[in-house]
Amino acid sequence: MKTKILFYCLLVILFFSSCQKSDNDLISDNDCSNILCFENLENFNEELKSVLSLSTEEKIIWESHKSFSSLGVATEKFYEAINPDSFKSFDEVKSFVEENAKYIQLVEENGEYSVEPIFFNSPLRFFMNEEHIFQIGQRAYKVFDKGLVATSTEDLDKLRKIDEVSFDAFKNDPDLCYSVINEQGYKSISASCSDATVGDENGGSDESCIYQPYSKKYRTIIEIKADHWDDYYSGSIAASWYKVKCQVKRLGIWWGHSTTINSEVTAQLVYIDRVHGYTTVNTSDDYTASSVKYIERYSGFISDVLTGWDPEPYFNKYYARGTITDGNAECCVRYN
Repeated sequence: MKTKILFYCLLVILFFSSCQKSDNDLISDNDCSNILCFENLENFNEELKSVLSLSTEEKIIWESHKSFSSLGVATEKFYEAINPDSFKSFDEVKSFVEENAKYIQLVEENGEYSVEPIFFNSPLRFFMNEEHIFQIGQRAYKVFDKGLVATSTEDLDKLRKIDEVSFDAFKNDPDLCYSVINEQGYKSISASCSDATVGDENGGSDESCIYQPYSKKYRTIIEIKADHWDDYYSGSIAASWYKVKCQVKRLGIWWGHSTTINSEVTAQLVYIDRVHGYTTVNTSDDYTASSVKYIERYSGFISDVLTGWDPEPYFNKYYARGTITDGNAECCVRYN
């Protein structure tokens, strides 16, 4: 199942930097009022990897330690409190989603509908506040559906003036650094009874395998992404991100469903930097969690970029497999 949903910036791989060299001095509490701040790119990278591996309950504890409330945790708490069986019609679900658009959204893809938290496929959702802003060093970042905009903390008010409608209107402002989402490295596969093998539209040796012996009630979805955010003047992060989630169908709509999920992922990521040229890294992960709606993982590698037109990081090969207990649904995606 190929997604057509725009992937929120850095879904997977984030090349965080600024349009100019940043100051990595310690940030005072006054500078970070209601904004999650990181001293430098290294701190950001490690925190992202750690937070994405936490359960919702653990993320709430993490927020408490940070004295910060993220948009991601707020949307997940709201989503998990919903009982899909309480709705009596599709229109009732649609109205409920419209009334709570600050937390959830109705996603249509290939004729299938699902209710998801907003920014559900962006790793940054747990770092941004209600204004969609966070900070690294002396640079402020704001996340949009179309991408990410960065500027000096001195120009934070400029970020606050930009919204989804006016996203493109400020691109000529020299104080703002824009990055548009790259969807080329994204693969999404779902498993249900009616699904068939999905091939690679680019003609590569991309394969998917799907197995479900029971009903169409449950499905497993695997999302895997290789991407980056680069900046000529400062460090960057090349990373891979994946997510395995379970969904259950009610009134023709897919909802997140808590169950036991097993994920098995191996990937070979290739990226380029100023010091080593083309660099290849191997990552692997095998994890099982109970009573969860999804498993999400991130691996980032800090590097120096060469120029703004350097090739995007890409997977030389990967294998991702996800299995859920309910319905015994299993799917995998492979590229060699």
